[in-house]
Amino acid sequence: MVSASESSVTHQGIEIDNSVKTKKNEESQTRTEKNSIPREKKYEEQGKKFKGRNSYSKTDEDTTFMRMKEGHMRNGQLKAGYNIQMGTENQFVLGFSIHQRAGDAGCLKPHLEKLRDWLGEYPEVLIADAGYGSKENYAYLKEKQIAACVKYNTFHYKQKKRVKKKRKYQAENFTYKADEDQYICPQRRKLVYKDTRKYSSENGYESSRRIYECESCLDCPVKEDCTKSKFNRQVQVGVQLLQMKKVAHDFLLSPRGRELRSQRPIEVEAVFGRLKHDWGFRRFFLKGCEKVNTEWGILCIAHNIAKAASFFIIGY
Repeated sequence: MVSASESSVTHQGIEIDNSVKTKKNEESQTRTEKNSIPREKKYEEQGKKFKGRNSYSKTDEDTTFMRMKEGHMRNGQLKAGYNIQMGTENQFVLGFSIHQRAGDAGCLKPHLEKLRDWLGEYPEVLIADAGYGSKENYAYLKEKQIAACVKYNTFHYKQKKRVKKKRKYQAENFTYKADEDQYICPQRRKLVYKDTRKYSSENGYESSRRIYECESCLDCPVKEDCTKSKFNRQVQVGVQLLQMKKVAHDFLLSPRGRELRSQRPIEVEAVFGRLKHDWGFRRFFLKGCEKVNTEWGILCIAHNIAKAASFFIIGY
């Protein structure tokens, strides 16, 4: 009798030594077992570094890859960086916060909470662009009794007749019948209620949207302009968000709202312009949230000193 490790077989005239094949398999299995444990630990360590994010840089693990306007190509390249929020009054920096997320909407609440810790109170009025116009932020500002001069994403579209005509088949241009709880599209077809879906924001804020679906888009002459779906057209409606947008819309178009809106480019945008364009600060020299926070704080102090000196010397 011959053991399996010493046996050999012939296949199509070629002699194959099973002992060599078995040895290679054992070596490969051993190598895989040795590598799997370190890799598993490596992946666990990398997972901890994400801290709820979807990316980080190896050179600075606190940064997140974001779309940047900077760069010679000017095409919104992904670069590692921080999202800086600032609160100003009369172009003086009252407070700032460093964030590891790209979207501005999720930064408003923690920014105002930090500002309150510094100043001891919330601001009476908040002026912000459309990037902050979310249901979560509108509800938060109402809860804290802060007058919200905050645009929403389609605010400017509604002011332009040409854009309205191009966006004819957007959901906001559909007619809603409250007594029947259904929408009517420009082609006079009904969109009936189908379902309610729940969503959760980055900060854990939960909201819901009602789903309406057209009874039949069959033979609709404008289906290609209305939807890219092969099925019937659907629209998602946040009832509370629509009400909040209506309140924001009325305030933004009021005389007080127009006056406040005109101050935003003069206030915080002017400060960012001075720091980035006039002073040429476009890249942090330090790494890590704590050090970056210190670096930006020193820069804001320098700006406030320069602004105060300009005010006392020149008068503005």
